[in-house]
Amino acid sequence: MLLIPNVFPLEMIRWELRSGPLRLELALSPETAACVVLLLELDEDDKLILLNNVVAGVETYVHRIMENGQAHVVFNTLLRRCEGRYELLWRIVHAVMNFDYWNYQWVTSLCMLITAVAQHPYPHLCRMIVRCVKRDDVMNGNNADTLLQHCFFKMPYEYSKALIYYAMDNTHNNLRSEFWWKCLAKCFTHAKERELHELEEFSIDRATEMAEGKYSCFFLRHVLMQGSTLTNLRLVDELIGVDREDIMRLSGDPYANCILLECFLNTSTDVRDKALYRVLSAFLVLHPHELAQLMQNACANHVLRVVLNRGEAAFPLLSLMLAERILLEPSQAILEHPNVQKSVNFAMEILYVATFFWGWI
Repeated sequence: MLLIPNVFPLEMIRWELRSGPLRLELALSPETAACVVLLLELDEDDKLILLNNVVAGVETYVHRIMENGQAHVVFNTLLRRCEGRYELLWRIVHAVMNFDYWNYQWVTSLCMLITAVAQHPYPHLCRMIVRCVKRDDVMNGNNADTLLQHCFFKMPYEYSKALIYYAMDNTHNNLRSEFWWKCLAKCFTHAKERELHELEEFSIDRATEMAEGKYSCFFLRHVLMQGSTLTNLRLVDELIGVDREDIMRLSGDPYANCILLECFLNTSTDVRDKALYRVLSAFLVLHPHELAQLMQNACANHVLRVVLNRGEAAFPLLSLMLAERILLEPSQAILEHPNVQKSVNFAMEILYVATFFWGWI
């Protein structure tokens, strides 16, 4: 290993970079990395030689450099100095693409590379970057949503939209992924026209399956918060079907119950009222023993109480009818269940208000 003396280190590193490719140690050490950055910034006669040799070193050790915070400074400076130099950028992109595994620590450097490539932009290099991102191990990694967002922000949409199709085509195999839903959410946020329409249809077609997923349910929440009124109304119709088994299964599911609540808690007024009406109507179709069964489930019990509470103001008659059905012939054994007691007490409060304040009963 070549030791760099303390005297005139800048000139020693200049001499070394004029002679051959950048050594990895020079990029990883704070002192020598600062010298490499300074040499790249200087506009002197040997700048092209130095630039080519730094690129040659980065080609060899690109993934080690991408995962090191100190080397990021060298990498970022190199990319800035390569602006407008297609061949040098192509060499770096080509080296980055040749990896057998994905390391989430590469995200920062890859975002730098996306910015450099998108400056002009270079169509072929943009496509190469997109192919690099279109991998399950990349989109299943930590900070993958940051990477996708950078692609949408920096690259022309005609190249980045390929990520939307890839995310949709590979969702079935990644429904249990902790990170995939975040990538889908970024795609939904940045999708336009045809891609947005296809993503909306995709969300509606798989609504029930996604609602019951530990992580995929978060994507549906994102759609309900950012989707159009028409899309959300169709989503509500898909989730709250006419079959009584739908409302029983979803309201008792540890994840889907949150989506049911989201339909009428955090959506626009038009969606909120229809969703609440649909949920109230779906519960009213259930037999008293089915309601009693739901009340013993902590998730479904919570949904029932929220529906009664919200329905009391928006649809008082339906809420009153549901409260009466909840109180129909509950057995003593069921009443002793702590979850059931909460809903029974709430239903009794609604009946009390209806009797003494509204005079309905």
